[in-house]
Amino acid sequence: MDLFEVLKIVVPIVIALIGTIFVLLRWAIDRQAQSTQKMWELFQASIGKNIHQLSVEVASFKADFYDWRNRYDARVHALEQKLSRFEKEVAGQYIKRRDWLEHALSLEKKVDLLRNDIHKELQEIYKEITKKTGDKP
Repeated sequence: MDLFEVLKIVVPIVIALIGTIFVLLRWAIDRQAQSTQKMWELFQASIGKNIHQLSVEVASFKADFYDWRNRYDARVHALEQKLSRFEKEVAGQYIKRRDWLEHALSLEKKVDLLRNDIHKELQEIYKEITKKTGDKP
């Protein structure tokens, strides 16, 4: 056999092998692409499901927070009303610290004035008594 006959047999076999390799390579790439596409779709579905579940939980927490805040605001409002009523009821009986101090200071001034007046009167009486009796102090 000569070289030309060998090439006639070998070249079609090599071309067939290269073609088969390309077909198998194409099939493997397509299969990998399909597998990747399915995984991506599953991932998107899972993310979508998780996002939906998270949004439901956030809405629930938000509703619970608003309920708690409304109850808290109602309690604060009730306490403010009670405090306001208490201040109105006690207003006549309750003396503020500043008012008490002012009242105490004015009483002390009056007592000091009375004491000074009494002291002056007693000195005058003592002088008159010593003048009349002639005793010297």
